[in-house]
Amino acid sequence: MRTAGIQTVEIECQPLSKEITTVGFVEFDERKLTRITVRATGKSRIDKLLVNVTGQVVQKGQALAQLYSPDLVTTCRASSTLARRRIWTISASPASD
Repeated sequence: MRTAGIQTVEIECQPLSKEITTVGFVEFDERKLTRITVRATGKSRIDKLLVNVTGQVVQKGQALAQLYSPDLVTTCRASSTLARRRIWTISASPASD
């Protein structure tokens, strides 16, 4: 066999590795993309962005941002004031016998 250039060796385990350099593209799954639109009037703004990394995994119901809306604050305060007045009116009214 030596004259034919054939060499024999004992069988052994060796890791196989081969490095391949290529070009590729990584894209997101468009079927899982969701757009969230906030319909706020006036001078509304996002006060704090709670999810701020592209590709960050979020769970259903997880807060994404904190929104500040002067119109909403005014509405909530007015609603709260009306509710307190209603409670006071009910508790201050004389009991009917």
